[in-house]
Amino acid sequence: MPRRLPRYARGPGQEVAVTISFEVGEDLQDVVEAVEAFALDQVRPRLREAEHAGLPEDLAQALFELGLCTLALPESLGGLDELDVCGAALVSEALAWGDLGVAAAVPGPRSAGACVLELGSAEQAARLLAPFADEEQGWQRSGTLAWAEGPFGVDPDAIEATARREGEEWLLSGTKRYVWAGDRATLTVVLARDAASQAPDPWDRL
Repeated sequence: MPRRLPRYARGPGQEVAVTISFEVGEDLQDVVEAVEAFALDQVRPRLREAEHAGLPEDLAQALFELGLCTLALPESLGGLDELDVCGAALVSEALAWGDLGVAAAVPGPRSAGACVLELGSAEQAARLLAPFADEEQGWQRSGTLAWAEGPFGVDPDAIEATARREGEEWLLSGTKRYVWAGDRATLTVVLARDAASQAPDPWDRL
């Protein structure tokens, strides 16, 4: 049910009340229950196998057929754009009820897809993300984000990797560390500084 947060000041004499809804609709509840049943019946019995040998191919295919690999994609690209962030969190939690490791290894665009959807063009989204919904090979695709460098983790102000424009292409230079699932990623979004930018905010230089 909706819960109202305390009022807070917004300028002289102004107060704004923020309302956040935690209600789970029937359709979402049905999805969560279906995923939880799948997690208990199909994932939990094989968690040791997945722990030692990685995500089994047939289980990855089953996750794809269930729609769990394309949750973050809009419907126009083969996903479920009616599922918001809270809904996706509930579905992920239901899958993790079977095994957290398997839930973390689900193929899909992941953070790379979020970057393309937020910062890329419609043409880039169609070209880079539509293959994740391909019925034949979509389950084999994974995205990742190359962000962390050196001892600084994910501090945007410490990013030293650069991107320099050369004609119609960009030349990347630098080193990244701890690229999640980088060994099997089919799409990698690299965070780098625009070598020509003088913007004071580090986020504006990326």
